[in-house]
Amino acid sequence: MRFTQDGSRIHGTACFISETELVFHDVDVAVDYPDVSFVVLPLNTGSCCPNFAGKTWSGRFMSDGTLAGRFGGAVGDTRFTHASTSATHKVCDVARAGAR
Repeated sequence: MRFTQDGSRIHGTACFISETELVFHDVDVAVDYPDVSFVVLPLNTGSCCPNFAGKTWSGRFMSDGTLAGRFGGAVGDTRFTHASTSATHKVCDVARAGAR
């Protein structure tokens, strides 16, 4: 997930790459701090994974700086830590460009 702030508004986008496939990209992320959520739309799925359309993810920013949440129906949280590098974003950008 990538977040930007414009004044008091925080906006995000999500991208997920499996080992070899672009699963979803350019998914709008809703942020009502500390809560974060998104829904994968059909237009955001990679060619490998149309089954991800309609999947929801919801979580929140935690006091330790991580982002924790889960895909709808999943057991257990997925945790993300802050990365100061944009390398992951570049991988998503390149994978998305190749998928078009």
